[in-house]
Amino acid sequence: MTGRPIKLVAILAGVLSLMAFPWGPLKGEPAYAALQRPNIIFVFSDDLDTPTFEKAMPKTKSLIGDKGVTFDNAFFSEPLCCPSRASMFRGQYPHNTRVTQNEYPAGGFRKFWEQGLANDTYATVLQTAGYRTFYAGKIMNGYGQSKMDGQTLKPILPGFDVFRGAVVGPGTNTWKFENGRIKSLPKSCKGKPERATCGLHDQIVTEWAQKFVTQSANGEEPFAAVVSLHSPHIPASYPKHYSGMYKNTPLPHPPSYNEADVSDKPPHMQLSPINGKEKADLKAFNRQRLRSSTFADDQIAKLVSTLKETGEWESTYFVFWTDNGYHMGQHRLEGQRMGGKSTPYLEDVRFPMLVSGPGIPAGVRRDEFISAVDLLPTFLDVAGAQVPDYADGRSFLPLARGEDVAWRDFAYSEMSAAAGTPERNWRAVYTKDEAYHEWTATGDKELYDLSRDPHELENLLSPGASASSFGTLAEKMATCSADACRRAENP
Repeated sequence: MTGRPIKLVAILAGVLSLMAFPWGPLKGEPAYAALQRPNIIFVFSDDLDTPTFEKAMPKTKSLIGDKGVTFDNAFFSEPLCCPSRASMFRGQYPHNTRVTQNEYPAGGFRKFWEQGLANDTYATVLQTAGYRTFYAGKIMNGYGQSKMDGQTLKPILPGFDVFRGAVVGPGTNTWKFENGRIKSLPKSCKGKPERATCGLHDQIVTEWAQKFVTQSANGEEPFAAVVSLHSPHIPASYPKHYSGMYKNTPLPHPPSYNEADVSDKPPHMQLSPINGKEKADLKAFNRQRLRSSTFADDQIAKLVSTLKETGEWESTYFVFWTDNGYHMGQHRLEGQRMGGKSTPYLEDVRFPMLVSGPGIPAGVRRDEFISAVDLLPTFLDVAGAQVPDYADGRSFLPLARGEDVAWRDFAYSEMSAAAGTPERNWRAVYTKDEAYHEWTATGDKELYDLSRDPHELENLLSPGASASSFGTLAEKMATCSADACRRAENP
């Protein structure tokens, strides 16, 4: 064990003080204050869905979920990569980050960068608070590809002491990484990224994270490491020796799969049934996603092992999530051949968040509503740093510790500025018993009784019907910011 006893003792004292009262802005000696605070590891996957996680990632569930708390009602601010990631970085809903799509001008990395949002994130605050910080993996669409003022945007993001931003290419299964310069895979890997000697994205970023943890264990500062995995995003990569897994696994068939009657859905969501070829493609791609997720599961287990070997596990908060959910044939949704996202249905907007660490009881499941906008306040709560005034969310650390605190009784998600398809814009409110979808361009509304219809099969609102209380709340949330969002929640 190479962890420092003085740090562990100080951390335990810091945890006890955190449980007694929240810290305000850091003052005095930053190095001394840093010794009192736990480490933070945030690992998130890309396009992961709950059934795939439950089947293919038992190690993550055992190492993180069973050793801590699982928030079953964790919702994305928007079920699309770039808006969701911007919310994670900033603790804001997409209508406040104004990163609302994956491509410029409505979104993408260029939109995030040109607004200066990267200059003030959880990373910049944590670094100022005395944390040693790390990021490896995918950032947002357009990083290293889109241009601004004639220059390709592949910067080292502010706030990270070690930064390895991933740039896809030349093929979707190969990667370059940026940390002041481009680091390419070996020439022998070109066209053969599945070779064990080459390594894939998730293996590379995990190995870098392991190295960062090992090096940081010898320093005085606490550390915060963010690992952005690519699995199981298309093309759902995995090493060749995983190919024998899940060969006979059927595609999950919940009641909503290829929904028999969609006449109660909005007209633009009354899609054609999934045909035989599409079913076969979905089945094949589902098996690829399972293999890719198992590969990610193995990488997370390696990272946990490194934390234990360095003596840092007991003093580290570990959060696992994904950037958005994913549908695979539910409600006949678009993308029948390879699935998709971006809708207000539960498959896309909800995914369990796993959290372990000091003071968190083991094997607990909670049903409070957690949002992507809560990550920044939570990370800063762990660090004892002040949450920026612009943040829309709140720290869920007290909930994770089992404390009885007032909390919101619903979740909110949105989709706006859908490029070329304004009928796909929506805002939605979710409670424990109901789900309300409001399509803002068309005026169509949906209301589902989740207590008896958890798969959202029967829309209780006829065309033109009103759901005034839900509609008022959705409208309020769609324009709120900072304190106004928290007041709208009225816990």
